[in-house]
Amino acid sequence: MQDLGDEFSARTHRLIPHDTYMLIGLDPLSGGVCLHAEREGYRPEVRGAIEREAAALGGLSALGAVRVLTPGEDLARLPVRGRFMIEHGFTSELRVSLVEHGEVRGALVLVRGGGRPFSPREQELALEVSASLAVELRRYVTGLPMSPVRLGEWHSGVAVIGSDDTIRTITPSLRAILGSSWGAPVPDEVLFGSLSNTTYLARRSTGPVLTRLPSASGWIAMGGERIAGGEVVLTVVSPTAELLLPAIAAWYGITARERSVLEAALEGERPRGIARRFGLSPHTVNDHLKSIYRKTGVSGREELMASLSP
Repeated sequence: MQDLGDEFSARTHRLIPHDTYMLIGLDPLSGGVCLHAEREGYRPEVRGAIEREAAALGGLSALGAVRVLTPGEDLARLPVRGRFMIEHGFTSELRVSLVEHGEVRGALVLVRGGGRPFSPREQELALEVSASLAVELRRYVTGLPMSPVRLGEWHSGVAVIGSDDTIRTITPSLRAILGSSWGAPVPDEVLFGSLSNTTYLARRSTGPVLTRLPSASGWIAMGGERIAGGEVVLTVVSPTAELLLPAIAAWYGITARERSVLEAALEGERPRGIARRFGLSPHTVNDHLKSIYRKTGVSGREELMASLSP
């Protein structure tokens, strides 16, 4: 993901000079952050506070097509972000949504210092390139393993986040899962940067939330649910096919009918049985399956079933 972020930054820098960037990908169902890359940008603990501010405005996916922030104008409304920008000499932040065919795939945030804010023309240029970046982000995700990650001895992990955004409890397994990307022990305020978005999603939801996170090792599911006193319980698991399939369908462009056929196949139904269930011909069912194989890049049914099995 870091390489993709650096590529996006280099590509846009020729049109829109900037000093640093942050790239995020969003779960197509929950709107939670499922991918993240940055270069000399916001620290994890600051990023968590920024996400809390974004949640108050309706979430990261609700910030509009393109948006420019300046610390002086936005300090009262977004104090954490404004103070961070002032402390680090950043003059302006440009955030553009990456939208493909009406689907918000993520967002690219460009940050600039030196006293020159992003101009209206630069905002137009950001919008012009956003669709192609959204396509590249989707291709990146669909180029990763489609299978659930194997958590090995950990199986799952749980954390309880307090109303003050501190980690009240965290299992050794979750600490190990989150810490594996750093390769060394990290303090709780840094770990919270990986948990903050799902925490805020859960806080503003009336029920449980789920974010599916793709990686080079496979997919992980992070669930969150608000409990008494403003606390949030977070759970990280290797997702079942049932949990994973909605995100796979959205990222890979699997249609509603194809998804129904795939769900039946995952239950063990053969093409003739699927045809009877949905009132289709076996030929049509096989055409749907071939389309799914092509979209997901697998050679056939056995490879597809194996890919979606934890």
